[in-house]
Amino acid sequence: MAMLQVCDRYGAGTDASLEMTICDGPSVHSNGVGGRCCSTGELDVPDEDDFERGDFRLYKRLGSCAAFSLAGDSVVVSVANRGADGVCFSRVALRTMSGEHLECSIPQEEEFWVDNGTLDLRCQRLML
Repeated sequence: MAMLQVCDRYGAGTDASLEMTICDGPSVHSNGVGGRCCSTGELDVPDEDDFERGDFRLYKRLGSCAAFSLAGDSVVVSVANRGADGVCFSRVALRTMSGEHLECSIPQEEEFWVDNGTLDLRCQRLML
């Protein structure tokens, strides 16, 4: 499951199509090289207006990532914006089928802006 929270600020939301690629493995670099990868496909909650200012959404339809198992304590998540309207995330997190929780971050950043392109986030397993 992917958990995404849009920043609560003017212009933070988008109507663009977004998807995530998750790469895992013992030698994952920031570009995902060296690990196993899966793709969520388009992130969408049917009949809802996704990625609006301040929204917190859980995405359960994760394409080939639905049954993805972790090999290590970290993954690289690439968030791709397929439109021309940027989006700001204040939180990006993952929960695996086995209940493992990963929080994503960019060092020294509190907001994650994704314009028409891709943003790579390093996600670490939380020990609960």
